[in-house]
Amino acid sequence: MKIVISMCFALLAIITIIVIHPIINDFFGIVEYVKKHPKALDEIAIAVQIGRLDYISGLLTILGLLLAIFAFFGFGYIKHAAEDIAERTAKDIAEDIAKTVAEVKINEYIQDEMPDLMKEYSGYMVSTMSGDIADLISENSGGNGDDN
Repeated sequence: MKIVISMCFALLAIITIIVIHPIINDFFGIVEYVKKHPKALDEIAIAVQIGRLDYISGLLTILGLLLAIFAFFGFGYIKHAAEDIAERTAKDIAEDIAKTVAEVKINEYIQDEMPDLMKEYSGYMVSTMSGDIADLISENSGGNGDDN
């Protein structure tokens, strides 16, 4: 984390140098031009003399730096939010697919195995059940036991 912060400050310093250097050169160029042509640019001359161009240049530099910082962190936030949304969406879709596949596989298994299971179960019931037990089951289930 310290490396990332150090890199951010280094990047901020580089951006500051890149942004401020042309402004300083422009400022000195304007001052020289006003010195050579004092009547042509009275407004700029006055602004230079009272330091208004310095304030504007400084404010524009600060604004540019703030935009760069916000863009850097904004990109990270948007990236993190997009990853979260993608993860939640993928999870929901995977759950839906898993449910669908499970239902299909269970139905296929029941379709394939049910006849064999019914044969085994009916054979088991016939072989282990005596007539008295069958009559008792029939009486308790609502039948009269004489369905032969």
